[in-house]
Amino acid sequence: MKIHRKFGCTGLAIALPGPWQLEVWFCPPGTVIPMHVHDRIQSFLVFLGGRMIWWKDNLAGRQFTWRDIGRGFLVKPNRRHGALTVTWGLFANLERWSGPKTSASIDIA
Repeated sequence: MKIHRKFGCTGLAIALPGPWQLEVWFCPPGTVIPMHVHDRIQSFLVFLGGRMIWWKDNLAGRQFTWRDIGRGFLVKPNRRHGALTVTWGLFANLERWSGPKTSASIDIA
């Protein structure tokens, strides 16, 4: 397990067998995760708590609240995505890597 920090958020990375890795992230209120891509990761992001707005590709932002706990969405490699925490945000990132595993926070192209 490794702890990573990016954009004011704190994440815990847990290596899984093969190309898989799980990261759990906590972001404080008002955190902006700017639009970005990962060229070596396919991610399935799962909302776990707080209140966040997520953007994917060029689609309008989608707000996640307590009613959305457990909901998620797929982000394929090289797809733009980002977020804003309205209150605080807690989410999991199940990653499938196409190269050496580091952290989604490091693999930003």
